[in-house]
Amino acid sequence: MPAIPAGREKICGCDWLDWNELSALGLIVRINTEILHPLGLAIFRDPASGISAGAMIAPDGKWEYAPDVIEGLRVRLSDYSGKYGHF
Repeated sequence: MPAIPAGREKICGCDWLDWNELSALGLIVRINTEILHPLGLAIFRDPASGISAGAMIAPDGKWEYAPDVIEGLRVRLSDYSGKYGHF
């Protein structure tokens, strides 16, 4: 897991990750690919703030990442595969 920034306020006693931290773990690509893309949706975020306003709706009903994006995800997740499963 990424380090939680010092001084970040907890929510209901819990640490939390913003969308940039989730992205660094490869989770946005994974959520999009496995869950949202088949529905014609895709999470988007502002990398400057780590905030997401939601999901975009594909005009043609299809979203698909380029193969190099998926391969990059496989590489990033390899460090976590023992704990969190395989992509």
